[in-house]
Amino acid sequence: MERRKAGGDRARYMTKDNKYWLEILGIWILIGIIFLCLFCKGYFKKPDDAILVKPDPLKAAIDSVYTELKAYNWIEQGFYKEEERKYIYHEIIFVNSGFESSYNDQLIIIAYTNPTSFCHACTGFLSLFEFSKNDRKWVLTRKSIAFANGDEYGEPPQGIEILSLGNSGYAIMDHTGYSNGGHEMEFKSIYTFNGDSLKNVFGFTSYEDNQNSFFGRSHFEDWAEIRPLNRNNDYSDFELESFENTYGNKIYHFEDSVYIEIKPKVIETVYAELENYDWVKSGCYNENEKDSLNHEILLVDSCIASCKGSRKVIIANTNQTDGDKVYLSLFEFKLDHQEWVLSRKSIAFFKSDEWDFQPLDMSLLSLGSMRYALLVTTEVQDEDQMELKSIFAFAGKKFKKVFSLKSEKYDLRDSVHKGFYIVPYNSDDDYTYIQLEAFVSGDVYKIFKLQDSAYVEVKNKKK
Repeated sequence: MERRKAGGDRARYMTKDNKYWLEILGIWILIGIIFLCLFCKGYFKKPDDAILVKPDPLKAAIDSVYTELKAYNWIEQGFYKEEERKYIYHEIIFVNSGFESSYNDQLIIIAYTNPTSFCHACTGFLSLFEFSKNDRKWVLTRKSIAFANGDEYGEPPQGIEILSLGNSGYAIMDHTGYSNGGHEMEFKSIYTFNGDSLKNVFGFTSYEDNQNSFFGRSHFEDWAEIRPLNRNNDYSDFELESFENTYGNKIYHFEDSVYIEIKPKVIETVYAELENYDWVKSGCYNENEKDSLNHEILLVDSCIASCKGSRKVIIANTNQTDGDKVYLSLFEFKLDHQEWVLSRKSIAFFKSDEWDFQPLDMSLLSLGSMRYALLVTTEVQDEDQMELKSIFAFAGKKFKKVFSLKSEKYDLRDSVHKGFYIVPYNSDDDYTYIQLEAFVSGDVYKIFKLQDSAYVEVKNKKK
């Protein structure tokens, strides 16, 4: 009988063990494949309400706008008929947050609600919703539904802008158009809040062309635009400029929620004073330069709260067509029996030798008791990113500089603002005391008081 070798039995037993473990491994691989397939099909996803999503304040604000529009009774208010209800839809056409540095805590959303029929004269409706920031959320503060119409053929306006009105808040300007028989026209309308709703306070024709008109009239074409007179892009005062002078160049002032045209007599008085001034005798220009002088009005202001609307200040500049000498002049008008009468003036109180000079910013500052000062911000020549802030005030009959200091606007090395603002030290907007406040940190550098004819630094003054 043949004897078996022990080594062969060991090999057979090892082969059995390998098969056993291979079967176990195959089962686990199969289970893994099944789980992978189920995962890919979404069987193991968390329900939507279990997913932690970071809140989106802007989306929440937009959603609230749609909720307001859907809840509004368009039928009862007479905008649509009952049978048109199912065709009403809304869309957001304008979202603007922080349109000016002083409005960073405001969000403006404008929506457009469509017309339910299509025709040339069919227009939809604009609605505005204003939000204020509160604990990192946008909270609806006021709204104005259907305050204006859209464009022709049921389209939204061609453009929407927000205009700063300084202390009076802001205005909305929309841009629409209309055509008829080849006569093309475009319009711009300005709306401001009057109470709880937006009202139209100004409108003008911004473009007109009848070249393709079949009515047989002579060809006519013109453009018009508004230009703010305040250098900080404040539209409280603006000039309506017509390029072909079809509509006339006029100046308007925002007061009591409406724009009022400043009577041409005031403007004509300013130009007459500048043209009749002896620029040669005063030493500003020589004989060869006097015939190339131009005059332009830069600022019209009702002399802020301290003057209670009884003063009007106009700032104009005088320059040469091909020269580099520019002068600023001030004209103050007093209200006398409903007429503006020139009360005092200061011609050429400021001089610049920079060609094509324009101030970066100009604004009147209240000094209390019917007094005021003028803050002028200019660029420093030959120094990049530098500004010069100068304050002028009347000392007797002379309007003179009472404060001047360079402010570093931007540090290119550190990429931060390092300059300062000039703000009133007191809370009642009286600039008799001023403080220099840092752009970023808000730290106070120095405090000054207007004393006699100059600002003098005050040490350790307490409020």
